[in-house]
Amino acid sequence: MSRNDRHRRGEPPHPDTVEEKKAAAHLWADQLYQAGARAVDGFDFAGVVCRDGRPVGDLADFATLLDEEAPAVVRVLAGLQI
Repeated sequence: MSRNDRHRRGEPPHPDTVEEKKAAAHLWADQLYQAGARAVDGFDFAGVVCRDGRPVGDLADFATLLDEEAPAVVRVLAGLQI
């Protein structure tokens, strides 16, 4: 189901179930490979929770657990060579 289909039905634009999230991850990976990526990694955050008790849903959520003093974006991008 596309993002627009979800929006028209009044549903959130992002996948909610584990199955939907895995399917979305495979679609993203396929698109990245088609765009020339040599490798694509995925992450499973099942059982990991944010400091406020919410389940970790993505890398941005996970990054908030790395260092309380550093903004999440800074920690995630710290190792990139630009």
